[in-house]
Amino acid sequence: MAQPDPDLAGVACRHEPWGHCRFEARVAQVEAVAAAVAKFENPELQIAAFRFLLGDRHTAPNPNPAKNDHEEQSDQSEEQTQQAADEVAGSNGSGSGSTRRRNPGKAGTSKNTSKKQTLTFAKSLNFYSTGGELGLSLKDFTDAHPASNAVHKAVSVVYWLSKELDVSPISVDHVYSAFKTLSWPIPSSLLNTLQKGGSENFLDTKKSTDIKLTTHGENLVEFQLVPKTES
Repeated sequence: MAQPDPDLAGVACRHEPWGHCRFEARVAQVEAVAAAVAKFENPELQIAAFRFLLGDRHTAPNPNPAKNDHEEQSDQSEEQTQQAADEVAGSNGSGSGSTRRRNPGKAGTSKNTSKKQTLTFAKSLNFYSTGGELGLSLKDFTDAHPASNAVHKAVSVVYWLSKELDVSPISVDHVYSAFKTLSWPIPSSLLNTLQKGGSENFLDTKKSTDIKLTTHGENLVEFQLVPKTES
């Protein structure tokens, strides 16, 4: 014969079979516990209170007994994190309850491409001077040392500025002014062109306001940028 449940002691079971009375009493007990647990807003506190009031033996069994406590805590942490993220997104007016991620790469690209090149013509420079070390104007010098690309052109200009006019320090504006005087196309980023010359060791471009010619750059102009002789 089934023994009465000690948790149901004191429950009246008049004129009812013990099994039916036990079920009704259990329903009443669960409803009372649910009402008490509902007072807590924190879900974790609700679960703890439910287990405390009913006892561990009345809680639902673990559907996946293979999971250890660490895995359960990890799952709970992930769920709480996702819930917090959804709540934040909802409070920001997304409406869908999902987070919206920014694309930092796109923002950075937009910022870089929106930056325009601003250069100033150096009116103080005399590009027709022949009284310096070279004794050649800028045009005569570049004609004598023809360059086939923008980097080599920039190196030859820096060479002339430093040797003929003794300009120091040489800035991007100085090179820009020489390009304009020679009617050469201005690169979309003249600084980048000069830095390419630096990466090839023709120039020292550590400071954009103090561009210097290297020994390798001198050799380029004096021995490579020369008219080809017919054999």
